Amino acid sequence: MGEIMRIYGTIRNSKNREPVKQATIKLSIEGTQIAFVSSDEHGRYEYAAEEEYIGQTLDFVIQKEGFIRKDISHEIDESEIKSDILLDEFKIKIQGKICDETNSPLDNATINFRIGNSTINLVSDKDGSFSFTVGQQFLNQTIGYEVSKEGFNIKSGKMKLLENLRCINLSKTITSVPDKSIWIKVVAVGIILTGVAIALFALPNDPELSIDPDPINFNFRHDTQAQTFSIWNEGGGTLDWEVRSDQDWIIVSPNSGTNSGTIVVSVNSAGMSPDNHMGSIILTSNVGTKTGRISLFIEEAVPVLTSTTTPTTTSTTTPTTTSTVTSTVTSTTTPTVTSTTTPTATPTTTSTVTPTATHTSTPTNNPPESFIDSINPSPALQGQSVTFVGHGDDLDIGDSIIEYKWKSNIDGYLNDQMTFSTSSLTSGSHEIILQVKDNHGQWSSEIKQNLKVKIFLYEDFESGMPENWLEGPTYESASYNVVSEIPRDINNHVLLGNGHVHIGPNIGQEWDDYSLQVRIKLLPKIGRCHLIIRQGDTNEDRWRYFIGISPDTASIFKTFNGEHYELTNEEIYLRNNEWYTVKVVCKGNLIKVYVDGEPVTEYIDDNPLNNGRIALETLGDGKVCYDDILVEELE
Repeated sequence: MGEIMRIYGTIRNSKNREPVKQATIKLSIEGTQIAFVSSDEHGRYEYAAEEEYIGQTLDFVIQKEGFIRKDISHEIDESEIKSDILLDEFKIKIQGKICDETNSPLDNATINFRIGNSTINLVSDKDGSFSFTVGQQFLNQTIGYEVSKEGFNIKSGKMKLLENLRCINLSKTITSVPDKSIWIKVVAVGIILTGVAIALFALPNDPELSIDPDPINFNFRHDTQAQTFSIWNEGGGTLDWEVRSDQDWIIVSPNSGTNSGTIVVSVNSAGMSPDNHMGSIILTSNVGTKTGRISLFIEEAVPVLTSTTTPTTTSTTTPTTTSTVTSTVTSTTTPTVTSTTTPTATPTTTSTVTPTATHTSTPTNNPPESFIDSINPSPALQGQSVTFVGHGDDLDIGDSIIEYKWKSNIDGYLNDQMTFSTSSLTSGSHEIILQVKDNHGQWSSEIKQNLKVKIFLYEDFESGMPENWLEGPTYESASYNVVSEIPRDINNHVLLGNGHVHIGPNIGQEWDDYSLQVRIKLLPKIGRCHLIIRQGDTNEDRWRYFIGISPDTASIFKTFNGEHYELTNEEIYLRNNEWYTVKVVCKGNLIKVYVDGEPVTEYIDDNPLNNGRIALETLGDGKVCYDDILVEELE
């Protein structure tokens, strides 16, 4: 037997789009494995199937050391399946600590994280510390946690990925924890790439009700399978909840629980009349209430039209040799059949017969509906990977969605899959459009959603020195280099400025209102730097604002017409060898500076510089590390 189906594609690194070789790809049909292949040196993989799987579900499991496992599925509607897949690296180191109520460290506390399809099991060390790494796509997300230790209350809640983690505090119990191996529920929401070096902080201890999906909006037909939603506690303490419906035909199970749970929603359409029935499910808890919308569409029975008439025969005999037989069939349509024969010496006989006729009408094909479920992140930076998720629905019995069409009013055609990711969107205000097509070839109307793709840049130096960055004035023995952050994190790369040196991207002269965010570390003994905004130059002149950062001062300066002006000077306190996030906002004539989210100085310029590039300048004999440079357009 020869090739009947071809399954192929390319595996690439989601960050730099480089091919990933020797990745393993497990292929399964409806849960049964059919092949196990590997990507070649160009990241390509291919499998020739000797059976036809049209109409079935093809599951991919892609794994590679150093990358996060990825699971995807395809509904097979043709004999050739091309699936190009992006893998996310394990790059980001997360560090945390478990403490008692007095902030004393607790060893041998159990923490288990589940991220995507990977489970991470952790135990705190003698200092109460734990650490693990996650892929860059989990940057800035919120993840749930649960911690257990014998003799202490189980604690669950959420942590946000930031720079430093305060202790997760456990309180003592009178009785020991009944189960020493607690599985952790983890919820990963809102994947937004804005930086690399991150850590965690715990949120308040009160329970907080969360559900997924939110809001609940389930549509059923008489043959629709049960649908589910999840409940979990985003805070601390105990979340008690109950679920009920306001219609007898809506069935929910279970009806109550504590903290987390999965609720199954089904419908019983027996004896119900054709109509679009509406109902609700109500989720009540000790901290709040949520409601969900449930619809059940029941079609009218397909009509069958029948007409029956008793045959009537009328005979007339005359001395003629011609006989005519006429048969008229009456139904929804009325064909007439006439036959003429000429027998010998046979009387004329006329007969009208109306037999039973049955006609079944063909139901009208209704167009399908398209839905955009999510566009993430939104807004996005130009060059950032954006994931689109949509689906289609067709209320006609037996109909299915066979094709998707994603478009942008700026970039045109985007993709033909239910979900996809792209990093090639043009900057601007996009109107994203989705249509779906059913198996009768009928397209849905367009559904639209707005997406802002912001210009400017993000740089984390993980791929070395950016190609479009140029050094400016450089003094003797001064330099910029991309180095590993030794000794703290050898896997994180930073830009090291050594001596009086100036560097920046060779783009952005047209930038006007924007923010510049940089993580900086001042190294002993005299680390100082300038963060430069709205810089421009001509043959005759050079202009810029520059924000001076030293261990004890934050200042705003201006250069114009060959003169330097100090606009503000405020006292601050920064420790050497510690990372700080400095953000400069320039909007109109306002310049405002923040350190770790706190405003430190600002200035309103009556004669403002209106546009220009960004740059970094290390001063004197000092050394400064820079990382995670983010420039965002302001609305």
